Amino acid sequence: MRVRKGVVAAVCAAAALLGTASAVFAATGDTDDHFSLAAGTTVTGALKSGTNMVFAGTINGVPITVTCTSFSGSGKVPAKGLHVTIAAAEISGCHDTLGGTDTITTNQTNGKWGLTEVDAPNDESQTEPNTGDKGVLTIPKAGATFVSSVLPACVLTAAPTAAVRVTGTYNDINTDTVKAAKIPVTGHGCSASTATVTATVILSPNVYDVS
Repeated sequence: MRVRKGVVAAVCAAAALLGTASAVFAATGDTDDHFSLAAGTTVTGALKSGTNMVFAGTINGVPITVTCTSFSGSGKVPAKGLHVTIAAAEISGCHDTLGGTDTITTNQTNGKWGLTEVDAPNDESQTEPNTGDKGVLTIPKAGATFVSSVLPACVLTAAPTAAVRVTGTYNDINTDTVKAAKIPVTGHGCSASTATVTATVILSPNVYDVS
């Protein structure tokens, strides 16, 4: 039973991906920047072809890995500024190393999911798009829950006590890369503390920040 609890801990890392995987929808730290697309344009994120989201975590010291085959998220380019509020993303096709399946449910009960593109520092003289940008997701407090089919009584919650910022890298064209991004989690009917997520998401259409 202890091993099975680990499944849900790993799935909790999915919340980290919800933002970093589509982080380009949001804004830079330069207040005069804006996006390359017209206001109101919808940008959609999906997993890079041939790749999966991979979550890793432990419960009671027992490691577990969860693999998800599908991610879908979208947001609209704002009229000004470079921060976007996003609807809850969808992650599906999740299975774990114990042979179970996993369900991820997102919500905006305690606040909105938000995405911010952080422009590379001291790049004002460079032509956009360029390199070195980051994508930061804000996950609202208790913004996602996770359940494994092998342990249905164990429900894990991401960002249990406060909103969390999760960072990935963005190539300033269309690709967001997340490598072992961490997020705090807590369990009801089980226990857990942190998990990680790794994935590559492609955005369509291409989008980047401009001054």
